[in-house]
Parts: sequence; C-alpha cells; structure tokens
Amino acid sequence: LAREKDLSDSVTEEKRALEKAKDALSRRIADLERDLQSESETASDLTALRKKLEDKLSDLDEQLEDEQKARKELEQAKKQREAELEDLKEKLRAESESNSQNGRKIQTLEKELGDLRVLLDDESDQVQSLEK
Repeated sequence: LAREKDLSDSVTEEKRALEKAKDALSRRIADLERDLQSESETASDLTALRKKLEDKLSDLDEQLEDEQKARKELEQAKKQREAELEDLKEKLRAESESNSQNGRKIQTLEKELGDLRVLLDDESDQVQSLEK
C-alpha cells in the first residue's frame, strides 16, 4: 500500500511537472505566435513600403526619361537656332558686301554724273557762245 501511495505520489508529481511544462510551453508558443504576428505585420509593412518605393522609383525614372527627352529636344532646337543664326550672319555679310559694292557703284555713277554735268555746262556755254 505504501508502495502504491509512493507510486501514486510520484505519478501525481510527474503529472504536475508535466502540467507545468505544458503551461510553460503554451506560454512560449503564445509568445512565439505574437512574435510571428508582429514579424508578419512588419513584413507586410515592409512589403507596402517597398511597393511605394518601387512606384516612386518608377515615377522618378519616367521623369528622368522625360527630362532627358526634353533636354535632347532643346539641344536639337539650339543647334537649329545656331544654324539659322549662322545663315543669317552669312546673309548679312553678303548683303553688307553687296551694299558696299552698290555704294562704290553709286559713288562712281555720281562722279560720272558730275563729270557729265560739267560737260553739259561746257557744251551749254559753247552753244550760248555760238548763238551770240
């Protein structure tokens, strides 16, 4: 009987120890489940943040492409304007040269006109002399 009591006490003690271990294990599982939930939420937050950053990066890439395209168009427009400016400069040089030549021709014609007036005056004087 004493042996059965010792055995019963031993089983009861072992049962208490197992219950204690079970409770500790249940608390540990609950802690791990909370940690897992927290980590899952963190992972979800990080995933959402990553998505936002990827979207922002995509927007920035698109803006960069647009700016590069605009810069290229501006460079082409600048080159075109520079070519037009060079054409205008060349036309201005040609017109200036033409104006200089015309100026020299005008001076020559004015001199010839002056010479012809002198001749006309001389001939008019001669005609008047002859008429007298």
